[in-house]
Amino acid sequence: MRERFLSWLLWVVVRAVSRTLRYTTEGLDRLRALRDAGTPLVWAIWHGRQFLLYRFDPGDPLTVITSPSRDGRLQAAVLRRFGMHTVDGSSSRGGARALARMIRAIRGGRHGCVAVDGPRGNVARPQISHELLFRPAEKSVH
Repeated sequence: MRERFLSWLLWVVVRAVSRTLRYTTEGLDRLRALRDAGTPLVWAIWHGRQFLLYRFDPGDPLTVITSPSRDGRLQAAVLRRFGMHTVDGSSSRGGARALARMIRAIRGGRHGCVAVDGPRGNVARPQISHELLFRPAEKSVH
């Protein structure tokens, strides 16, 4: 019950704040061409910098890997309120299962999203290669 209320409250706050954000998108023509071609995309993001993810077009089917921790479950609940699907897993808990579920989602035509810098270690430095991780999806990863 508490998680449900908190996810609703965060959803309201994020919607309000995200409407005030200004940002620049580069490579939009390439992105549109890939979407029009039906190419599933895998978004690589940094931990703690996923706020713009909430501005993702809800018409695009996005699946996000979230942490199985309490904070991760709350984030997943907020993401679902924005129309995204989530799979839970981390480098230390359930990562292989989450990756397998994400690959199935990509093969099914969904887009994917994963934080590539890991929760520990150097911030904003990839610890994993999303191209390598999602090669088994047998789809183009951009």
